[in-house]
Amino acid sequence: MNAAKRAWSRVKALFTTRREMSDELRLHLDLLSEECEQSGMSKDEAQLAARRRFGNMTNIKERSRDIRRGRFLEDLIRDVQ
Repeated sequence: MNAAKRAWSRVKALFTTRREMSDELRLHLDLLSEECEQSGMSKDEAQLAARRRFGNMTNIKERSRDIRRGRFLEDLIRDVQ
């Protein structure tokens, strides 16, 4: 992802509520699961594969909180440089 997209993503995250963030993460996980099912996996296998592929949900949420707390400004300045 280029610097402009990362910056926009960080700004957008400031206006996302915790509930919206959980819903969005769940949507991405569901889409990955559907993609795995379409490739021939059973529903349970697809859900497990999607969780592995998506990554650590707690880590993603923590990074999102960091962004909302204002750390994004420091990172934005570094990205622009």
